[in-house]
Amino acid sequence: MNGVTHLVVDARMAGDAGIGTYVSQLLPRIVARRPGWRFTILSRPGSPRRVERAEYRDCTAPIYTIGEQVELLAKTPRGADLFWSPHYNIPLAHRGPLFVTIHDLAHLTLPEFTGSTLKQLYARTMFGAVRRKASGIVCDSDYTRQEYARLVGGGRAEPRTIHCGVDESWSRAGELPRPASRPRPYIVYVGSVKPHKNLVALLAAFASLSPEIPHDLVVVGRRARMTTDAAALREAERMGSRVAITGELAFDDVRAHVAHADLLVMPSLFEGFGLPPLEAMAAGVPCVVSNAASLPEVCGDAAEYCDPRDAASIAAAIRRVLGDPARQAELRERGRARTALFDWDRCAESTLAAMEQALDTPRRA
Repeated sequence: MNGVTHLVVDARMAGDAGIGTYVSQLLPRIVARRPGWRFTILSRPGSPRRVERAEYRDCTAPIYTIGEQVELLAKTPRGADLFWSPHYNIPLAHRGPLFVTIHDLAHLTLPEFTGSTLKQLYARTMFGAVRRKASGIVCDSDYTRQEYARLVGGGRAEPRTIHCGVDESWSRAGELPRPASRPRPYIVYVGSVKPHKNLVALLAAFASLSPEIPHDLVVVGRRARMTTDAAALREAERMGSRVAITGELAFDDVRAHVAHADLLVMPSLFEGFGLPPLEAMAAGVPCVVSNAASLPEVCGDAAEYCDPRDAASIAAAIRRVLGDPARQAELRERGRARTALFDWDRCAESTLAAMEQALDTPRRA
């Protein structure tokens, strides 16, 4: 290649959890490591503009719509060397090289939770386009990479695994004041209130345990606008004051809620990576997680495992940890060691290497 490399980044989800954390952590690191590159960042109006050495272009069309496709094409500068889509909703009409991050294939793996045939069709269309068009593909976990191979198949680019990192601020989260609204001991869940997160089973497990333990259950996370688990919300309301759903919190409030919990529980049926357990481990909090999808790969020997489809198994895992101070101490020690394996700087370096390989891939008409 000749001249200045021009990277266009779809950062419209930078303010969200999950993918937003990924974009917000990687983008400044990538810009800092390539001072000779030119950057155009597609963002939502009013979102923080944390990268000084970049041109920002606002996008207003809703994600996953035809309007999104029109706007992405219109806002992408002609002649850009690479377009980075940090999610599978790529710009279908873009004719230049594409670099795509795949976080999960939930719409294909768990069709019972997608809500409609139309959503499944959309996902299949997009993943098929990724397979045909992408010059480079990275996945958050080996699990996701293997699911991509199984459900989408081989294409132009061979996907590679690049694990996410853990923000170093989590190791200092215990220094934050205990939330004033949490005077009692509590168990915490962090994540969206969606059906595949399996909160109904967690609530059932907690209901069976609550006579034995003094803990409350605190659910930290936003209610998804169109995919909220209504059954979980109804059950939480029925259970009364021992269960609290906080809604979306500021970053420091999330860290404080996690750091002062006695246990984090993530009983998900499906995760493409699973940041909350690692963040809790970095804060010195023991974790109970499901033995499904990517979570064993990410958490290794640093968590207590349960069968997410069995509320009794979830309850038993919680009981084992809360009832055994030696196990708690062991999980804290293993957890801190485990988080050292997941580093955002290393993730950025590996992602840049994959991008540069994609830049060297010959264009296909």
